[in-house]
Amino acid sequence: MVCTTLNMDQRKQRKELSQEIRKKIIDKHVKGKDYKTISKQLDVPVPTVAHIIQKCKIHGTVANLPGRGRRRKTDDKSKRRIIRMVTKEPRKTSKEIQDETKMKLFAKAHQLYVHRRKNEAYQEKNTVPTVKHGGGSVMFWGCFAASGTGCLESVQGTMKSQDYQGILERNVLASVRKLGLSRRSWVLQQDNDPKHS
Repeated sequence: MVCTTLNMDQRKQRKELSQEIRKKIIDKHVKGKDYKTISKQLDVPVPTVAHIIQKCKIHGTVANLPGRGRRRKTDDKSKRRIIRMVTKEPRKTSKEIQDETKMKLFAKAHQLYVHRRKNEAYQEKNTVPTVKHGGGSVMFWGCFAASGTGCLESVQGTMKSQDYQGILERNVLASVRKLGLSRRSWVLQQDNDPKHS
């Protein structure tokens, strides 16, 4: 096999030779012509002539052989494993697949892809639950000081003034003790919500 190095100008001009020219190269070689003569007569670089002749000697053909291009980095077993992974968890990213399979399949992938079959977009395994508007709310009463956080109490329903007073009775002094504040070193501050007055 002949290895060649092309400079940038040669790479730009390089193109696939037709089947007809390849056959002419072989015919001239069979008739005893040397590489340089064939190169001049057909206007094909000498390394290309040498490569085509070597290919014909080894494979018995001048046609393009199957398997040209980049070869797969996965075998059939790995491919089946990846398909099972994506079928089970369609939201899995290429990075997660790469990490799990310990292969560099998607080394330059910068986008995240969702893998799912047609008409399966809204199945539970393919969706992420979210709440946009009106999803409900939970209210808590809590307090804090420089030394940390005090008690926290969940508020059920709509809070009225009586509910607020009950929360203060249950939690303010307990929070003061929890925070280690002395009886005269703290001030309870609250906003101007009507129930606070």
